[in-house]
Amino acid sequence: IFDKTFIYDSYANRKGKGTLKTIQRFDYFARKVSKMIQTLLKKIIASDETVVLFETGPRFGRLLRELEGLGGSQKHLVVGRELTKKFEEVVVGSPAELADYFTTSPKGEFVIALATGI
Repeated sequence: IFDKTFIYDSYANRKGKGTLKTIQRFDYFARKVSKMIQTLLKKIIASDETVVLFETGPRFGRLLRELEGLGGSQKHLVVGRELTKKFEEVVVGSPAELADYFTTSPKGEFVIALATGI
């Protein structure tokens, strides 16, 4: 009924595809994106320019750990949380210092400026 290119990668109602294949495909995609993010972070760490990132609360701790693990422990970060809102907060420090400061899983949106020196 439908053209084969209608949903070219759909696994719905196709013989031999099902839920397992969908999960395997998602896992492949997640690993590929993770490697791309790590490559991008390595380039950012090596850069001499200030870079601004936007991150959500649940992923913020992981970003700090990745920055430290990839050699970004010497980077200075300026983190703004919930900017333009009632509970606005701005903190400056290294990835390790900020990880200590935000011990619980922080909520909200984060603006992170990475610089080689302040």
